[in-house]
Amino acid sequence: MRMKLKRFFTGRLFLFLLIVGIQVVLLLFFLFWFSDRLPAAEAVLFACSLILTLHIINKRQDPAYKIVWIIPVLIFPIAGFLLYFFFSQRRIRKRDREYALQIHRETNACLEDGDGICRLMESREEDRLGLIAYIRKARKYPAFTDTETEYFPKGELFLERFLKELEQAKRYIYLEFFTIKHGVMWNAVLKTLKKKVQAGVEVRLIYDDLGCAGSLEKKYAQELERQGIRCAVFNRLNPMFASMFNNRDHRKIAVIDGETAFVCGTNIADEYINAIHPFGLWKDACLMVKGAAAWGFLVIFLQTWDFLCGEKTSLIGLRPKIGEWKKDGFVQPYADDPLDEMHLAENVYLHLIYGAHKYLYVTTPYLVLNSALTAAFCTAAEKGVDVRIVTPGIPDKKTVFMVTRANYRELLESGVKIYEYTPGFIHAKTYICDGEYAVVGTINTDYRSLFLNFECAALLYRNSAIGDMYSDFLETVDACRPITLETVTAAAWPVRLAQSFLNAFAPML
Repeated sequence: MRMKLKRFFTGRLFLFLLIVGIQVVLLLFFLFWFSDRLPAAEAVLFACSLILTLHIINKRQDPAYKIVWIIPVLIFPIAGFLLYFFFSQRRIRKRDREYALQIHRETNACLEDGDGICRLMESREEDRLGLIAYIRKARKYPAFTDTETEYFPKGELFLERFLKELEQAKRYIYLEFFTIKHGVMWNAVLKTLKKKVQAGVEVRLIYDDLGCAGSLEKKYAQELERQGIRCAVFNRLNPMFASMFNNRDHRKIAVIDGETAFVCGTNIADEYINAIHPFGLWKDACLMVKGAAAWGFLVIFLQTWDFLCGEKTSLIGLRPKIGEWKKDGFVQPYADDPLDEMHLAENVYLHLIYGAHKYLYVTTPYLVLNSALTAAFCTAAEKGVDVRIVTPGIPDKKTVFMVTRANYRELLESGVKIYEYTPGFIHAKTYICDGEYAVVGTINTDYRSLFLNFECAALLYRNSAIGDMYSDFLETVDACRPITLETVTAAAWPVRLAQSFLNAFAPML
């Protein structure tokens, strides 16, 4: 514990928060001083708070976000205004947003629907196929058939296969991870990357600055560059632009030669492979795709890379010669981001929940629900769908875990079955619907993943990996303790009060 505190107080994240805090305090001091000397200034500030309130009310965003910001803005006009400016939902600069969207439009042109799969979906009057067509229409991500898949229920199993695939790379390796920490896992990956660089393989790496703030040195990217690994850091911590602090690159993607790709919840850190156990046994979920669908993840990676580096990577030379791959249902890579008002990740989850007829099985480390998701889960259970949700038994973030538990009662009263993974922390983000659809990727069932972060996942339809995910879910439930209304009621009243208070500010967590 002492080592963790020492690393925090000597790290970049603490320095960033300290400088931002000083800015806020100085601005508050100036505004209060100004309003004391000019009585009219207080009226002006109050008018500004009313205008800001109207602005928030009319924004196209989740109602919970509106409420959580309107309250402080009206009660504390000066402090509320500053907090909103620094930490509101989305503060990506217009110039950056337009540039990123331009890159998306250009790269999406390379995501042709070669087999006409999505056009076929659109022409059919079948609800079970509509989700594939929706993703294609909303964000241009096609579904692929010539793709083989393999599901890994633990991070250590993923790492073993991941290293083997890296060893076989001949042309390029593109990696994008939220967190990288020095340790057994990163040492093994880095050793292989250095070896492939020496063999002439192009290696590119994206990591998120906040995700690595407590683990990697500030100039670590330059060190990797000197070793031949091209490196881009997402959204560097900058106290002068703290309003963009909330938008993080939470994706975990690996693409090898355009033929093999991984998408998962696993970051590159030792707890993810159970080399260390800060929260008991770490349970995750990863998917490997081989074949046509790897191209979809390659394009998603390059959209971020070109945005960060100001490049326009030529996709012509990167396209592989796809061999004969087994046709195994559909695999549809997709990504979501806060660049526009379309909440694709949330809409996919809502479609699966409302579309379930028999069962819906969910694993998530954070169950921080808005009204739309709560209503969807409750409605599905009330119409007879077997809805089961697995959450952690040992949390990594205690405040978020209290909000997770605050959502239990309403779900349980509607018939949703909830389980806590007693061996440790479940980090897997999976949805399984009726044995036909499944999602595996980086998208948590919380506000941050659904509205703030850059995320990605794979939608599977009638793919063999769904059966493996189903079996893994049942095995996971066997290791869990079921949560009942009696369990929720038995919690001490101070705990329930704290849960209710934190749940009111859930969008900020």
